[in-house]
Amino acid sequence: MDRNLRTLGLHTRRALTKFYLDIAEDLPLFGGGFIRDLQEIRKRDRRDSRKLLEDSRRPSGAELSYLGFRLMKLFPAEEYDTLLGGLRRLFPASPFGPDQLDRLRSSAPSLFHGGWSLIGTLVREDKWLGVMNKKVAPELPEEVKYVDIIVHKLLPSAVALSIDVALADSATSKLNELQNRMYLPVTTLSRFTPWKGYRTGMSHAPAEWSMEEKMLRWQRTLHADVWSCVRARLFGFFGDSATQDGSFPIIDCFAVVGVPDGDGEIHTRVGSLHKWLESTTVLPGPSGLDKYTRGELMFVREQLRDNRLSTSYRFVEFHTVQPEPDPTKQQGFAALRDELDAALPYICFIAALRQIAEQVETLRLRVYKRLSGARLFGRSFRFEMKLNDKVQREAMFVSRVSMELIDALPHLKRNSAVLRGLTEKLDRDHPERELLDDLDGTLSFRLRQVKRHLRLISKVFDAYISRRNVRLMYSLQRQVWVLTFIATLAAVASILTNWGQLRQIIAAVFRR
Repeated sequence: MDRNLRTLGLHTRRALTKFYLDIAEDLPLFGGGFIRDLQEIRKRDRRDSRKLLEDSRRPSGAELSYLGFRLMKLFPAEEYDTLLGGLRRLFPASPFGPDQLDRLRSSAPSLFHGGWSLIGTLVREDKWLGVMNKKVAPELPEEVKYVDIIVHKLLPSAVALSIDVALADSATSKLNELQNRMYLPVTTLSRFTPWKGYRTGMSHAPAEWSMEEKMLRWQRTLHADVWSCVRARLFGFFGDSATQDGSFPIIDCFAVVGVPDGDGEIHTRVGSLHKWLESTTVLPGPSGLDKYTRGELMFVREQLRDNRLSTSYRFVEFHTVQPEPDPTKQQGFAALRDELDAALPYICFIAALRQIAEQVETLRLRVYKRLSGARLFGRSFRFEMKLNDKVQREAMFVSRVSMELIDALPHLKRNSAVLRGLTEKLDRDHPERELLDDLDGTLSFRLRQVKRHLRLISKVFDAYISRRNVRLMYSLQRQVWVLTFIATLAAVASILTNWGQLRQIIAAVFRR
């Protein structure tokens, strides 16, 4: 809540600052004061904007293509029926015998079966011949060619749903159109009425950030539109908050033509194109960090940032000249299917563990605050039981994934061998690092850290709940003794009140 309010306040100040700068720019040139300072700021912003436009122009002979992207989500075993039921509603059963979904339903509970299944394809128009189990979805964005719905069996208790989106040329045109615009730097004044002290309460973001935010926001909107279409087609199955805010792993795929020919590595040959590719958000900064290359293929790791939009994972193909179409091989986005499948298990598990880690951080603070109080009573025991249940659920999922991953890691590495050779080039003092080794190390580190914190939280909170339970039992026993004593007093008082009548009854009995 506080973060949302801060974000709203920041956007409001930015909008007001832009309003002040627009007005000051339209006014005649002032000789000094607040208006003159605003006019100087806007003049500097215009100069920086023109320089960015000049520096980020596409080099002659170079072309960029936005091939497509893959959306992914991990599902635990207890959600299999819901997942398969939603997919069956989207793609009805075939009258000619079992289909891929039927085969998946029979093998999903198995401890040993793995692999992937293409469930069906969504298309905007019914003109795709030869596509098996297709479904027309005219509400798909116009930049989309088709959408493949694929289920991957990763572990005995975990499957991943991947939504492979092949894009039309209009997506590339939109990306180039956004890159050709002029973008102003973003100046933000710290006050809503900054007539005094504005010089010390001002922040400035460069024009490069404005361009990047605009292009990343368009890509994120395209991702979300496809995800929303699929979610709606599955009748609201994806209704959880994790998917609504876009926090699912994504791999974007691009192709670049026009790389200078030479004998050097691709990360050095692409140097003359880097400013342009950086402005299109295809590549991060000029350093070698988080970029893994092999031949003419590059993999870029996601960048998670707090004060700016995060970037997704990326596969980028580089070519000196446009490759000739080969009817015997997959083209464009489909040609990267093997690499996408090899990276999917690691990326899905890393993303799942990151989300669990964020929940663990919240749970950890709530548990520690509960344990830090001296009083055991005056608190909601029901709330504490719910909190303990949540801790146990997360611990059970992590323990289960950890056990299965230990057994499955050799198998995952063998299936991900297509990623071998993708290495990160740093400098002379640091050896090359394999992408597969880095992904494996990241996954192992996150799993180890989450397990340790969950184990600690679960242990101390279990002990706390046990103490609360014992105290409550003793309290209930004392209350029972008090109620018994009160009932005894009430019975004695009743006897004493009616003692005369009781004595007559006893005397009559004895006379008989």
